[in-house]
Amino acid sequence: MRHRRRLIRSVVALAALAPAVFGSTAAGGQTPEPGITLAVSIGGASAVAPGPRLPAGSPITLAFTATNAGTVPLVDLVVEDSLLGWIDCATPSLDPGQSVVCERDTETVAGRYRSRAVVSASTADGKRVRTAVRVGYRGMPEEHVAALDLEILLDGRPSGWPGPTLAAGEQVDLTYRVLNRGTVRLERIEVVDSQGMAVVCPSRAVDPGQSVECAAVGTAMIGRHRERAAVRAFGPHATRVRTRSSYHYLGEQRILRAEFSGVTLAGSLPASMGRGPLVRASRSIRWGIDVTNTGEDDLWGLYAEDRDKGRMTCGERHLAPGATVRCTIRGRTIAGPMEGEITVAAWASDGRQVTGAFERHAFGYRPGAGLLIETYVDGFDADVHAGPRRPVGEPIELTYAVHNVGETRLRSVRVRDALFGVIDCPQRVLRSGATMVCTHTEIAELGWWETTGTARARSDTGVVSDTDKTFWHVRAVARASLIGLRVTVDGVNTDREKARVFVAGDIVEIVYLATNDGNSPLWSMEIRDPNVPFAAMTCTGSSDLWPGDTLRCRAAMVVRSGEHWDEIEAVAWNSDGTKIVGESSVHYVGKAGPT
Repeated sequence: MRHRRRLIRSVVALAALAPAVFGSTAAGGQTPEPGITLAVSIGGASAVAPGPRLPAGSPITLAFTATNAGTVPLVDLVVEDSLLGWIDCATPSLDPGQSVVCERDTETVAGRYRSRAVVSASTADGKRVRTAVRVGYRGMPEEHVAALDLEILLDGRPSGWPGPTLAAGEQVDLTYRVLNRGTVRLERIEVVDSQGMAVVCPSRAVDPGQSVECAAVGTAMIGRHRERAAVRAFGPHATRVRTRSSYHYLGEQRILRAEFSGVTLAGSLPASMGRGPLVRASRSIRWGIDVTNTGEDDLWGLYAEDRDKGRMTCGERHLAPGATVRCTIRGRTIAGPMEGEITVAAWASDGRQVTGAFERHAFGYRPGAGLLIETYVDGFDADVHAGPRRPVGEPIELTYAVHNVGETRLRSVRVRDALFGVIDCPQRVLRSGATMVCTHTEIAELGWWETTGTARARSDTGVVSDTDKTFWHVRAVARASLIGLRVTVDGVNTDREKARVFVAGDIVEIVYLATNDGNSPLWSMEIRDPNVPFAAMTCTGSSDLWPGDTLRCRAAMVVRSGEHWDEIEAVAWNSDGTKIVGESSVHYVGKAGPT
């Protein structure tokens, strides 16, 4: 009867350890004073008196874990045991929340062992803090030792400090691994979790050296948590043995994957690959894009814009996961290749902007015979004065793209340049829809240059021809296009290897400074931050920057919990039409503030 009353009291004590919701005891708050704690264990089992039962004369390692429980750094750390003396530690200093394990190898003695362990340390201003615990175990004859170890896993991962990071609100599988470290069989195993969850064990008995894994299911909560569990069992002659263990985790709000895919269209035909579909020239068609939400989060405010034709009309601006929306715009076709880019943007439920750029291709043809020539200078379609700038003495490659944009085969195809004469080409015959590329190289000479490329060919109905002008200029100094980007958070430069620390949930000001550090103008500058849409930024200064000009933008940002390293870009275009990118980053850690 006495044993039964003792059993009832033990169960009540274990069940009263904490509330019945998994993760309800957050450990995010910090003491405004310096503080230090000390835990002692043997083989993972608590060695606070009375401690575990161990075989007498066996080697053990006493682990003294000192933790800075305050909010200020501690130095001159000392751990001392009344029987073992000074205990060696790996470091003499601890930052807030940091722990160090100091160990001493020894051998168990027979009978009851008792000692007193003390840890002490100093603050920067010399204030000394200390705490003490009583260390104990019972050294048993080897044939009668009953001893337990308890290891706790969260989703199969170790749960020692600081523990794994879990998605808040998601199910967590807890595993309680009970190991019989003694020399006798243990029965009536019972595991109790401080959160009151039902723990199920496949077997309630375990032989020496064997283990049994018990299980429970909980839900992770937001914040940093330290929870506890206890196990007890009975050996021969109703000998009771028990031990406790703690587990830790950080619950973070799960960020749903936000992304989409796009397929461009010319009319109703796919236009994303290769040359694209054949379409009749000089006709009005619908250019479009099918946008599909391939992520896990809803997308809102869908926006699509054709780089050449303008903003597109979307049938719906909200995309649920898996949904597809078509955006279209009308435009007139031309003869020859038609290439463009459609930019798509949308916003996830938490405000993250998702963007994408998708190429569109099509080829316009004319009834009967048709020929089209396009000339390029070093890859630029330089139809307008003054064209791209090139350094003196460097080679310049002129490219002549000749397209059969008619419905009939062309023969005797020739290309001539007004400055450089007849241009060598790889073939003389072009079938309908085919393209031929001819090239010519010259050395750049100072001045402003203009020439005309002419293509001529014969068809069954006569001669067809086409011309295209080309411009370029040569200067002693080559064009240099460069963007310098500097980003600050609350006035602090965060583009560093060591993360800056901010309070999670606080609203901070982020400032972007994009400067034209080159020697030529830059056009249509914009800032691209994965967490702040450009439309949400307030900018001063023109987006068209002359050398030395700066675009200054600012926005409000909510500090997220955990460590984050976000890449920021400033994007503009130079007079050649080349995209210029400047890069910086925001590297910070969001930590819980004082409660």
